[in-house]
Amino acid sequence: MIKVTNLTVRVNGYKILENFSMDVGEGELALITGNSGSGKSLVLKVLSGLIDDLYRGVTYEGFVEVHGLNPVDAWRKGIVTYIPQDLSNALISSDLLSELKVFKVSLQKILELTRFLSGRLNLSIDFHALSAGQKFLALISTAIALGFKVILIDEPTSYLDLNNLRDVITLLKKLAGELGLTIVIADRSPDLTRYVDKVFLLEKEVSCRPIALKEVVGGYLNFSNVWFKYPNSREWVLRDVNLRVEAGEVALVVGPNGSGKSTLLKVASGMYKQSKGEVLKRGRIFYIPQEPLYWMALDTVEDEVRFRGLNPDLISSAGLNSKKDVNPHALSVGEVRRLSIFLAYASGSPLVLIDEVSLGLDKTSFTCVEELIEEASARNIATVITSHNLIKIKHSKVVALDVSK
Repeated sequence: MIKVTNLTVRVNGYKILENFSMDVGEGELALITGNSGSGKSLVLKVLSGLIDDLYRGVTYEGFVEVHGLNPVDAWRKGIVTYIPQDLSNALISSDLLSELKVFKVSLQKILELTRFLSGRLNLSIDFHALSAGQKFLALISTAIALGFKVILIDEPTSYLDLNNLRDVITLLKKLAGELGLTIVIADRSPDLTRYVDKVFLLEKEVSCRPIALKEVVGGYLNFSNVWFKYPNSREWVLRDVNLRVEAGEVALVVGPNGSGKSTLLKVASGMYKQSKGEVLKRGRIFYIPQEPLYWMALDTVEDEVRFRGLNPDLISSAGLNSKKDVNPHALSVGEVRRLSIFLAYASGSPLVLIDEVSLGLDKTSFTCVEELIEEASARNIATVITSHNLIKIKHSKVVALDVSK
């Protein structure tokens, strides 16, 4: 069980969360929801017991108890686990099967997971070759197999397509009841309320507005019969993909987890070279991956903006004026996504690639981003965006990828 009373959390001295309380019992599935930057992820990080070791500049006060222990002791005893939004270094082994063997998971448990993941994920595939959604599935499966009593899950809707999300949440609710687990999900989507036993709302207003953009010499992207597979792999990730995006157009690439959406953008950006086919591009590219923090290296949000020669007023437009002196790594995923998209369009790049455009964005933030994309289109900027769900955004064309292709 989890008990939190009057929790206040500060990041680099800035108060992000104040006097938050929650009580979740054994066998319950709970949801913490709210806008981007409201502190949802911070609550999970406090509960995980990892704040002191992994998250610099984060301090908290108040009463926090996990399974009758303080969070650090609960983590050390193997009672609690945290599935974060940053999935890059979440496993210590090269694949899920090896991970399970490292922790001496029984063959019966492995077979049960194999049945659940059938058609979704091969346990032996290299973890780094998986899509973000597949990685998320792998981590949830590992948490279940390892027998943690308290499972904390951060933003599943950002990574799982609707089919996988429904199946995973249904399974978690079933396991919570049958095994007496305590499961807490932090997510900005209110759609999850139908599945859970308790809902805790963190209210924080998001103020965001589009910025004026300059006309550019239009970008261009053309895929002709493009194929791609990873080295030493026999599986084709992209098969005979054709895509043409002209200046001012917006292309939406959709598909379920593992269909190759992120790989397509990596090929378009030049990170990967296609195995077969032709890729033609015109204009400087601004590529936003699912983990945009990797290319943010300066001390504050304002430093990142000024380093790129951009007007600091952009920070206020992105709704981050109160955090201009905060390290970008201390922002929420939704806040980082807003900042990245504003930086991309303000940069003057004629071709913008955005992987999982709605990642971490609440409704207000997404509306603001949608308006910014429309403004960019009017200024001749070509945009390619991906999503694991068919989102409502004005676009010129849709490219659908399928894992069964």
